[in-house]
Amino acid sequence: MRDLPLDSVRTEKDWLQLRGQIKKRVLRILGPFPRKKPPLEPLVLTQERRRRYTRSKVSYQVQEGERVSAWLFVPNPAPKRSPAILCAHQTVAQGKDEPAGISGKRSLAFALHYAKRGYVTLAPDSITAGERVYPGWKPYETAPFDRAHPEWSAMGKMAWDHMRALDYLCTIECVDPARLGAIGSSLGAYNAFFLAALEGRVRACVASCGFAPFRADKSPIRWARTSWFCHMARLRPYIEKGRYPFDFEHVFALIAPRSLLVITGLNDSIFPESWACDESMKIAAQVWRILGASGRIRHFVHARGHRITAAGQELADAWFRRRLR
Repeated sequence: MRDLPLDSVRTEKDWLQLRGQIKKRVLRILGPFPRKKPPLEPLVLTQERRRRYTRSKVSYQVQEGERVSAWLFVPNPAPKRSPAILCAHQTVAQGKDEPAGISGKRSLAFALHYAKRGYVTLAPDSITAGERVYPGWKPYETAPFDRAHPEWSAMGKMAWDHMRALDYLCTIECVDPARLGAIGSSLGAYNAFFLAALEGRVRACVASCGFAPFRADKSPIRWARTSWFCHMARLRPYIEKGRYPFDFEHVFALIAPRSLLVITGLNDSIFPESWACDESMKIAAQVWRILGASGRIRHFVHARGHRITAAGQELADAWFRRRLR
């Protein structure tokens, strides 16, 4: 974007000035976050010990009177100081059960996958999914939320709830708060990178098949629908004019100089303009270069559509191992 020119950044000072403008615009579109965090008041609802891990169904408070349930995995034996990964689910009705490996695609059972590799993992429900579908509504219908919070957004709410998930992870005795990661595919991908952009505690982020640049998207209204799942209603006037307050490379750049791995599938049925993702990643990568952290951003492209491949999973494993271990 001409008024947020990442390609004109030459020094760290230039970047710090532009960074403030970018974050301000992103937050304006997401809407105002709550001013206070209520106590988490964590509960363990169920617990099942397996040979390699213990899986617990837990609950914690994200806003006053509003609780989230999640699957928590702790490796066996419990490590003294472990890295932890937040595993965000894609757009599936069962929500947290897919990353937990209870139902859904095994390739997206990230919480189970990384628990077996020695990480503490947490897979929470996003609003409108799993146990958080509004009564009388179908999964991913955000109308009740939009009516109750006209100044906020579902995207902002998801980011807030995932921040609270990090708060919860940091209460786990065996978790090292300095080694937190986030991963997701599709909906989970952009939940992961928006969280990392807004939350400095995320040291490493992996996002698979979660975006196409607004400027290249033939259907950008997907981000500001008038029905079903409305991510950011405040973006709608900009979409109608074809002039955006920011694009995804700006969101990515907010993560620098921390670690970001983006996986893109060509022939993606959800984001068919995936061919344009490489340009966004190259623009964002300039910020890492200026900050002397070029090795902490990578774009991996495959040709197998809207999925994470075995090669992509191996790369993600190595990414977390190097950045969090």
